[in-house]
Amino acid sequence: MEKNKTGTYLKYAIGEIILVVIGILIALQINNWNENRNTHNLSKIYLNNIKKDLITDTITFQSGIKRFENSLVLQGDLFNPVKVNILPVDSLFSAINTAFHSARIYKINNSTYLKLTNSGFVESKFFNEIFIDINNYYTKEYNTWLEYLEWDKENGTTIYQPESFIRLYDIIDFPDFEKQLKSEFQTSIEKEYKVAFREYIKSPNFRNYAWKSHKEMKALLEKMKYQKSVTSELIEKINNELKK
Repeated sequence: MEKNKTGTYLKYAIGEIILVVIGILIALQINNWNENRNTHNLSKIYLNNIKKDLITDTITFQSGIKRFENSLVLQGDLFNPVKVNILPVDSLFSAINTAFHSARIYKINNSTYLKLTNSGFVESKFFNEIFIDINNYYTKEYNTWLEYLEWDKENGTTIYQPESFIRLYDIIDFPDFEKQLKSEFQTSIEKEYKVAFREYIKSPNFRNYAWKSHKEMKALLEKMKYQKSVTSELIEKINNELKK
């Protein structure tokens, strides 16, 4: 101040402040850029992992579709009196064991989505639209499919329950019958079992239970086909996003 250099010092101080501010802004920008890059990379990792889960879903649904279609064909044979008369009893027994089953093992794999939601990553600003579609899939579609599985559990017909084979339970010991069917030797009891079994398959009582199960399986098959198509579409959307 004695040498009248106050202005020079003020300019110097202002310059220092400006440099510090610029440095802070650059550091913040670099940090923000690194965070965005890490978030973007993490988003891609989640998308790829979800895609793997969805591919697993399509394999699961395709397996279920094939099994249900084959089961419905076998059930058709059981509804055909001519085939029931022609087919060997062990083939009929095997057909019933194969043709009537539930869909409860065909579940949607949501393991990656659970990790994603637990981390709060559903709100990621990258790939926002596809994450919205993913969220819809694992809420709306997932819950709807669970409702179908629960419906199948509550209403599905177990064909060997006493109410469906009520009269035969007084005649046939089914575990023993199955064991004898696998044996090379025929017994008089087995012959009686075979006659009773074949006649019961042609009876209205059995056909009513079998037809109920047949209609339920057809409904589940159509739903399973729809779920597979929705899953495949979502995989395609993810592929398109990852290519961008």
